Amino acid sequence: MQNNTTNIRISMMFTALAVTMQGCKIMQTVSSGGSIISSSGEHDCDEAQVCEVDIPNGERFTDTFVAVPNNGYAFAGWRGSESYLCAGISPTCVVDIPASVTAYDATGFMTAEFYHQPELVHAGTLGVEWGVWSGEVQHDGIFLLFAADFDSDGDDDVLIAANHSSEEPPAEASDGVILINNGDYSFTVAAGDRPSSVHPREALMADFNGDGENDFFIADHGFDADPFPGGSNQLLLWTAQGYEHISDRMPADTSGFTHNAAVGDVDGDGDVDILVANTKGDFIEGPYLLLNDGAARFTTDTDRLPNRVRADDNYYAWAVDLVDLDDDGHVDLLMGSFGDRTSESFIYWGTEDGEFRDDVVTELETPEFFHVFGNYQVISTAVHDLNGDGLLDVVLGGYDGDLRRGMQLLINGGDRIFRDETRQRVGHSAWSQTELWHTEVVFLDFNGDGTQDIVPQRYNPNGDNVLAWLNDGTGHYVALKSTFFLESEALWRFAWGVKIREGFQFKSVEFFSDDTATINANAAGVLSGAVITLAE
Repeated sequence: MQNNTTNIRISMMFTALAVTMQGCKIMQTVSSGGSIISSSGEHDCDEAQVCEVDIPNGERFTDTFVAVPNNGYAFAGWRGSESYLCAGISPTCVVDIPASVTAYDATGFMTAEFYHQPELVHAGTLGVEWGVWSGEVQHDGIFLLFAADFDSDGDDDVLIAANHSSEEPPAEASDGVILINNGDYSFTVAAGDRPSSVHPREALMADFNGDGENDFFIADHGFDADPFPGGSNQLLLWTAQGYEHISDRMPADTSGFTHNAAVGDVDGDGDVDILVANTKGDFIEGPYLLLNDGAARFTTDTDRLPNRVRADDNYYAWAVDLVDLDDDGHVDLLMGSFGDRTSESFIYWGTEDGEFRDDVVTELETPEFFHVFGNYQVISTAVHDLNGDGLLDVVLGGYDGDLRRGMQLLINGGDRIFRDETRQRVGHSAWSQTELWHTEVVFLDFNGDGTQDIVPQRYNPNGDNVLAWLNDGTGHYVALKSTFFLESEALWRFAWGVKIREGFQFKSVEFFSDDTATINANAAGVLSGAVITLAE
C-alpha cells in the first residue's frame, strides 16, 4: 500500500495508561500522548511518568480520573478488567473501590487509549454529472446494484437485479439487466438471459466452468414478509452468445432464505464452489455448500460444514466469506455473528481434506458497537490488507435493532491471530447512534492520493453520514463526513449509487427509471480530493 506524504500526513499510535492493583496500591503508568488528572488533585499522573497511589488497608477508595490528551492526540477510550475500574469512551471515569476489596490482595488494570488525531485541512469538492447515460431497456425494476470488471477490459460493468415490492408473494420473479461499460460510462445491454429475482441479497462473480470468463451467482431470499416462503437462487453462465440461465445445474432450493453467499475452492479440486448462507427455521433449509464438478454442475454438501452449523438451528450467519486468511492454500470460512443468538464471529480454518471443524476455529473479539447498542448483528464482511503488511485483514459491518451502523477492523497478526484495532485505526467514527447502516464497504482510492480507502455503499442519505474513511497509507483512517459538504445532489448519488471504476478513477452512479422501458443514470464524482494532516 502506497504511503503518500504529499496529500496526507497522518500518523496514529497507541498510548496507554496502565493501572494495576496489588494489595492496597495502584500503579499508574502514563506514556506519551496524554496525562491523567484526578479530581482530588492527589492522584495526577503526567505524561511518561509512573505514579503510585497508596490505599490504606480496609478503607474505601474513590476518586475521579480524567484522561486529558495532548495537542494532536485524541482519547479513544478506557479498558478495564474489573467492574469498579474505568471502561467506555467518556474521558471522565469514577473509580470507587469498596473497603471489602482493599482489605485483601487484589489485581486489576485499566487502560486509557489515545491516538494521533488527524485534522481535515481541505474536505475537497464534489460534483454531479447529470444525464450520464440513458438506455431503452426492458426491465422490472432496480434494487440490487453490483459493479465489477465483468469482461476484464479495465473498467467496471454493472449487474442490476430487480425485486418484487407488492404485499403478496409473486407468481414469478422480476427481470433485471447486465450492462457492459463501453469505457466512457455508457453501457450496452449484455446478450442472453437476464438476472431474475424476487428479493436479491448478493451477486457474486466467479469463473464457475473454467473457461476464463466471469459468471454470476445471485443469492435471493424471496418474499421478505410472512409467510417467508423462501426463494430460488440463480446461476448465470457466460457464453459467446450471451449469458445463459443454468440454475437447473444446482439442486432445487425453493424454500431457502439465502441472505448471503460466498465462493471459493472448498474441496481443493481446482474449481469454484459456493457457500449458500441460508437462515434456519420452520420449513427453511439451513446453510449448505454447492460443490462444483468443474463444469458448473453442482451437488449439495453439508458434511464439510462445522458440526455446530449443521446441528444448531439457532447458529447461522447473515454475512459470510470464503477466503484464505492464513495463506496456507486452503480457503477459510468467515462467519459474522447473528447477535440475537451469539455475539461472536468466527473463522473456521480450512483443512487439507476440505472440511471445517468445530475444533479448528478462531473466535473473534466482540465488536465494541455490540456492547454499545445491545441488540445487533453482522450484516457484511470484507477482507483487505488494511495496513500493508501482506496479510488479509477483516472488516465487519453491522447494525442494531434500530438499524444504526457499526464497523469493526480486525488486523491479521499471523498465526491465526486477529486483533481488534478499530479504535486505534478509525476512532469513534467506527459506529454511530444516529447514522443508519451501510449495505457493504468497498476499497478504492476516494480522494486520489494513491491509497485505498474504506468506502461505504448503499445507505440512507438523510442526516450525517460517512462518505469514506480516508487512509494515510498505513491503515489508519479519518472519516470524511457528509456534513462537510453542501452539494446535496452529489451526496444523494454517493448514498444510493454504485461505485464504478475506470482505471484509477471512479464515479458513484445512480441508476433509476420512471417506467419499465428506460434506465437512466446520473453520477457523483470527486472534483478535488480531500487533504488531511496531523493536528498540531
